[in-house]
Amino acid sequence: MKTIFIRFSLFVLPLIFLTTGCSSTKSQLEYENTLLKGRISQLERLHQDDLRRTKIDKELQINSLKSSNRGLMDKASGLELSRDELARSLAQEIAGYQAKLELSNRGLVVTFLQDILFDSGKAEIKEGAFSALSNVAGVIRDKAKDHMLVIEGYTDNTPIRHSNWKTNWDLSSARALSVFHYFVEKESIDPSRLSVMGNGSNRPLASNDDAAGRKQNRRVEIVIFPEKIKRVAAVR
Repeated sequence: MKTIFIRFSLFVLPLIFLTTGCSSTKSQLEYENTLLKGRISQLERLHQDDLRRTKIDKELQINSLKSSNRGLMDKASGLELSRDELARSLAQEIAGYQAKLELSNRGLVVTFLQDILFDSGKAEIKEGAFSALSNVAGVIRDKAKDHMLVIEGYTDNTPIRHSNWKTNWDLSSARALSVFHYFVEKESIDPSRLSVMGNGSNRPLASNDDAAGRKQNRRVEIVIFPEKIKRVAAVR
């Protein structure tokens, strides 16, 4: 009987240990699985939080861009209205003076051909041109008082032969300066708003191969810049 019990014990005990070991391993696996699931849930929550924060950041950026765009559109609309009003006023004032008004990437450009303002080879403004320049000056004072202007002189490419000017550059610069002085001295335009440029025969409007083209190229342009002057307070 004792022998049978010993044999039974030798058979059963390993099974108990094996069963106990399996149970322990299973419990460990379940515990680790629970930890893993918890970590996955935590990562998913963090991921969702990141997504929400990213979405909020994107929405804030979009709203900021929309706000900036509305501001730019409002500003552009204001500039369009200001430009159109200025253009209408200038068109009325130069009508009948063989002058041309156009909108370029530089701004509003009033073009006077040489024949309107000057005699050939001269830089003194003709008396008959004063009224045209006065009309333009009036619009500049009333409608474009916060805009910068540049007065540009141009010639054709015919070399200087029968006048005292050394080059076409000198002649074009002198003509632009004559208009500058008229605006400042006769029309009380603030000289700080004005710039002067002599371009000689550069940037022709037409071919210099015939008389009609050369006539178009001999001109003075008054360019009104679209952007308003930024006033800076004086430092005391």
